[in-house]
Amino acid sequence: MTSIWMNDRFQGAFVAYSYAPAKTPIQGVLDMPFLPIPDLVSQQKVQDGYQTWKPVADELSRWNGMHFMTILLPQYEFMGTGKPPRNLEDWRGMRVRALGGLGEAMKLLGAVPVSVSAPEVYTALERGMFQAASFPFAYSFTAYKLHEVSKWYTLGMQLGVVHNSLVLSQTAWKALPDEYKKILEEARPDAYRLQREAYEEADKKAFPLFEKRKLEVIKVSPEMREKLITTAGRPVWDQWVAETDKKGLPGKEALELVLSLAKKATN
Repeated sequence: MTSIWMNDRFQGAFVAYSYAPAKTPIQGVLDMPFLPIPDLVSQQKVQDGYQTWKPVADELSRWNGMHFMTILLPQYEFMGTGKPPRNLEDWRGMRVRALGGLGEAMKLLGAVPVSVSAPEVYTALERGMFQAASFPFAYSFTAYKLHEVSKWYTLGMQLGVVHNSLVLSQTAWKALPDEYKKILEEARPDAYRLQREAYEEADKKAFPLFEKRKLEVIKVSPEMREKLITTAGRPVWDQWVAETDKKGLPGKEALELVLSLAKKATN
């Protein structure tokens, strides 16, 4: 994201905040690994709720931007080759494609994260450059055909997401007639529903492909996921809070708000 909104070159964009973290630093909390946000409905509630917090809205406002809606993304899982990671120790020494905070979390499990662009993952995995790749589950695994060169995949690990928003120009929004604002706002629930339905349809196509390839399912139990939060999640959260607070920004309050929103969304 850049200051492009201020120049009115365009009036809205899908924004992945982690691509330019210095511009909106307190957005980074939503990219933390192993946050307790289990599904798309909860994700919408947490992310939209967080965007209404004044410090977050003020960050976007500095770029003449405003959050309009969340771009939903399924939780990341792993698909890979070689020895399946049936316990936390099995990740030790494994080379994995995991980006950003997800990569930092995997380091704490003893894995070695690598950064590879999505179109290159199939070939790299096939050639053994790494043993596992993380992607949004499950549509992206079939989109990049990773199931064709893999032996297993995780289910219930829920590493986290790279969070995205549809951000609009404040200037453009204010210039809209009220009836058009109303039309856009009334369309938002359907936009969320259609996103969820698209992922559900993709899953219906993906699982038969996984079964046909006889991929082993590495199911992560709730108890195991709690261990993941303790071992590889919370230490990354705490580091982010410390670094953000050091900049004079409300890191601690940001994390507390997200965890509070997540608890409300899942109860």
